[in-house]
Amino acid sequence: MTELGSLDGEGPSEASGLVRSRITEGVLWTHNDRGRPAELIAIDPAGRALGTWPVQDAPNIDWEDLSILGGPGQAELVVGDIGDNDAERASVTIHYLTEPDPGEDPIVLRPVDTVELRYPDGPHDAEALLVDGRSGEVGLVTKGDDAVLYVTDADPRASVDQPIVLRKVGTVWSDAEVRAGAVSPDGGLVALRTVDGLRVWRDDGPALARLVDRPSCTVVLEQKRAEGLAAPDAHTLIAVGEGKQASLFEVRLAED
Repeated sequence: MTELGSLDGEGPSEASGLVRSRITEGVLWTHNDRGRPAELIAIDPAGRALGTWPVQDAPNIDWEDLSILGGPGQAELVVGDIGDNDAERASVTIHYLTEPDPGEDPIVLRPVDTVELRYPDGPHDAEALLVDGRSGEVGLVTKGDDAVLYVTDADPRASVDQPIVLRKVGTVWSDAEVRAGAVSPDGGLVALRTVDGLRVWRDDGPALARLVDRPSCTVVLEQKRAEGLAAPDAHTLIAVGEGKQASLFEVRLAED
């Protein structure tokens, strides 16, 4: 595990999601946790803030995680407004936004799609959003005594006019309070993180729902107060902690 740098205090005050840009090498996108302005923030791996893009029509009720789909020129950032500390929200929301060019001046962003998701067994708090870039399938992993996976089984944007009822798959990590999730662009790496650990799945399984049946490994992290996790490729994870000057770390996984 290698420390890349620390947030410079000019970007997020409480980073709560992390992905690597599909447009510009060496740029990461993040956002703030609940109650703060709805905006996407570009940083470099050393933690320096590069700019802030305000988001309209997508209030930050409790933004908790961030994913990305597509390639350069057609990438979409997926914001997970999925937090529910008091387990009282009838549904949670994910917003799809066209990735702006982080090398250009910031502009106001608006979702191209917004999807409501509903649990089949009542409200849950979640901080981990998983999006399979191959199929568009979405998974939410609950934050509680056990990490339970719920999935859409397909790209939920096919039914944006009504809430999607998630399917409960099962427990993917017992006795673990999951804070973030990530999927590599090729789908070959899926990772979840707690305050001080990672659980990693590595193969080319066709669906997120197979996580409960696939072998995994667990890694202990030195970094505490975890809040964001990115998987730029099938062998690399980047993690960011909580706070205005939180550290960024890179974890390189063995090729096999």
